Amino acid sequence: MARKGGFLKGIVASAATYAVKTAVDIAFNPENMQKVTQLVSDQQVGSKLKQAAANMHLPAALSPSTRVTQQLDAIEDALAQYADQFPANAPVEQWKSTLRNLRLMDTMNKSTTGSEHKSRLEKLQTQTEALFNEIFQSLDSGDAQIEG
Repeated sequence: MARKGGFLKGIVASAATYAVKTAVDIAFNPENMQKVTQLVSDQQVGSKLKQAAANMHLPAALSPSTRVTQQLDAIEDALAQYADQFPANAPVEQWKSTLRNLRLMDTMNKSTTGSEHKSRLEKLQTQTEALFNEIFQSLDSGDAQIEG
């Protein structure tokens, strides 16, 4: 799985490390301040950080419809990947049937507009969230062990 924000975290961590080291150096030797100021100026650190931030493509907030689709995908993946790790009494076939129905509802809702679309989407979100929680709680129960 890819790290989220790894590039920015790396820049911030490097800058923070450099700042702490510089602060310690300055505390012990104030003459280093001029060297640090010159280095920052020469390296154009500020403009490089601004440029790096401008070049980053941060994901936009997910629309409710996209979030539902991603949850349905996660449910499908969990049902396939952990099929042998659910408790014996888990209603896996019922979950699969519900998943198929929710996918159909999602597909049908994409062709609607206005208040009908909104109300169907809210119902779909509620049902998808409930199924998602039920499945993942089953995996988290003491009956099922997921090894990572």
